[in-house]
Amino acid sequence: MEIDPVNYDVDELRELFGGDSPAGRLEAHTEEDGFLWPSKSQHWALGIEDPTAEQHKWLLKLLDGADRSTVESKPYLQAIPEGESARGLVLDWLEFLAETAGSWGAIDALSRYREIGWVTPAVEQDLRDHMLGVRWRDGDGYEALDTADHLLSFAYVVKLVTLA
Repeated sequence: MEIDPVNYDVDELRELFGGDSPAGRLEAHTEEDGFLWPSKSQHWALGIEDPTAEQHKWLLKLLDGADRSTVESKPYLQAIPEGESARGLVLDWLEFLAETAGSWGAIDALSRYREIGWVTPAVEQDLRDHMLGVRWRDGDGYEALDTADHLLSFAYVVKLVTLA
């Protein structure tokens, strides 16, 4: 005789194995995007974060016309392009990082991007030098950056590569 757990009530199965029934706890859960979450604030714990509407807007704007082949090998950004548009883009990126994580958090993020091969050590140093043009801000540090923030940083890297 084959026992198929699908044919049994979940609460009954939990009782059989000494587990408690989640019936009361399920009422406190939130359904989002077809998933049942303990609460809306638990998304970050699972590493699942959607870009905000503003981040999404910036991603689309930044990646317009980007060619996938520009980021086929690491380090992606080997030099900061010349010109005012590239300089403006760099300052926008650094402003974004400093606003989100504070100036020290922005500097830590640049180091991390070098470590994972998004930028070369020379580019990291150039970006640090550009931080002098960004208003200094206190903040919560690198930990304040979420997955969507790093995705937006990657979009800045891609855009700078396409300007090179």
